[in-house]
Amino acid sequence: MRIANYEKSHWFFYLEWVVLNAISVVVAGFVTLAFLSLIVGVIGDTIQIAGQTHITEDFLLFYVFCPIIGLFIGILQYSLLRRYLPHMPWWIAATLLGWLMPLIVGFIFSAILPHGLDPATAWEVLGVALLGMTIALPQWWMLRKRVHNAAWWILANGIGWGMVGLLNHLSSEPFAILSAVALIPAIATGFVCLLLITFPKTEIETRSSV
Repeated sequence: MRIANYEKSHWFFYLEWVVLNAISVVVAGFVTLAFLSLIVGVIGDTIQIAGQTHITEDFLLFYVFCPIIGLFIGILQYSLLRRYLPHMPWWIAATLLGWLMPLIVGFIFSAILPHGLDPATAWEVLGVALLGMTIALPQWWMLRKRVHNAAWWILANGIGWGMVGLLNHLSSEPFAILSAVALIPAIATGFVCLLLITFPKTEIETRSSV
């Protein structure tokens, strides 16, 4: 028996998913730039970290962008998923937590890299797929209680973000990178999400696992 009072999946969901995720990335990018401008206005164009001078915007970009995009993506994804799956308000918090996890993983990853190895190149080639999978972990924790075969969600995120990393390694064009971040993970995860919500757990299964 399907979960009562929730919509059935349809292919239009896929388009909605991709569009909403793309909007989230673009809006989060503009908000991040606005926050960075405020920060630069307060502390200046450069910042001292462990005795080394860094460009403020470059150094803080990842740390500002991750929580902002996590919040925006979480809100817009929740606005769509709540029509198909029960007990989804915590999806926003799970997505925000997922986008904070790469900050920790990135710190550990850069700390254990052999000296002389370029962290940026190593991250592009080996790390971006892992980033996508860590983002997906808190979301998977929620999905596994509501749909069957939720582990595919982690794989889809890893593939999507791995393709972004590959493109980033091959091209330095900002518009191409932004377009990849906005579209490729959404295309990969949207297809898997559509399949997952097509076969949700029943009310009894959901109540027993929540």
